[in-house]
Amino acid sequence: MHRAIRILAADEPNAADWLSAWSDFATALITLGTLGAAIAAAIATYGTLKAQSTQLAEARVQEKRAQAGQFAVWLSGDMTVSFSNASNQPIYDVLIRFEHDGVSRKATRHLVSPDHLNGRLPAITDQLRVDLQVRREVLSKPTAESIEALNREWCQAGLSVEFTDAHGYRWRRDPKGRLAEVPEQRD
Repeated sequence: MHRAIRILAADEPNAADWLSAWSDFATALITLGTLGAAIAAAIATYGTLKAQSTQLAEARVQEKRAQAGQFAVWLSGDMTVSFSNASNQPIYDVLIRFEHDGVSRKATRHLVSPDHLNGRLPAITDQLRVDLQVRREVLSKPTAESIEALNREWCQAGLSVEFTDAHGYRWRRDPKGRLAEVPEQRD
């Protein structure tokens, strides 16, 4: 029996056991804290990567649109159709359209070289000037003011243009100047 009492006495915690238990508890708390910090770091890293991915996608879109944004076509007050390629690469397969008041005209140009600033398209310019002259003659009692108003109306109607940039992307700029990529046509 003496032996049984001794075993029970050995099972009672002593200072070393209490110290070991507190050490295990502290280790568990540190482990949980480390795990929490790792989870927080993973969440922050994911957020950063997502933001960088969004910025990279936006930069790619801007890079893709860069050349297209430097090509313009306009109609001046004297009905001259002009164009400008301010980029350092050529523009291909240009299709210019004018549609207003029952008049529909178009012009094409296969290539617009880089740095071609303020080019003219004489054929469509001549057609539009004739069309506008016909409209002026239709006015009942044309005055300088009514002719000027007609000129402004036609210039505000504007031109639309489609073209292909040096990377093979097709673009459309509407009469209001808005630029949009033309979706690929699949056969």
